[in-house]
Amino acid sequence: METQDQNIKEISYITEIIKKRGEKVRFKIGQSICDSSYLPGYIFLIESGTARLIETEGEQLTTLKKLGKESIIGLSSILRGLSCENARASTELIGWRIDDLNLKLIYEKDKRFYNACNQYLGDIELI
Repeated sequence: METQDQNIKEISYITEIIKKRGEKVRFKIGQSICDSSYLPGYIFLIESGTARLIETEGEQLTTLKKLGKESIIGLSSILRGLSCENARASTELIGWRIDDLNLKLIYEKDKRFYNACNQYLGDIELI
């Protein structure tokens, strides 16, 4: 239980940084948030609305997980240096985004953020 509580605190710190340093964005239904064919230039935090983490096989899309408030998109890909997330808005979505260059600066200068990111497991990594 203590480990789970610590993980929640670390994820909360990541979301706090995204809100503090990021900018608000809006996505329309069906709009791509993150595409697994390229490394994202931003990470996103959902404030309201929902998105779907999807897998593409040929022309067929399969929902792996529905993402909602406080879900983080793109961080796993950026931390791994390998695009692994494909997400689309399934409702109108409002969120926060922070670009990869600012993320890198924070990652290098803020030890708590560095540790939180290194312990973070994104939704795509848990499937």
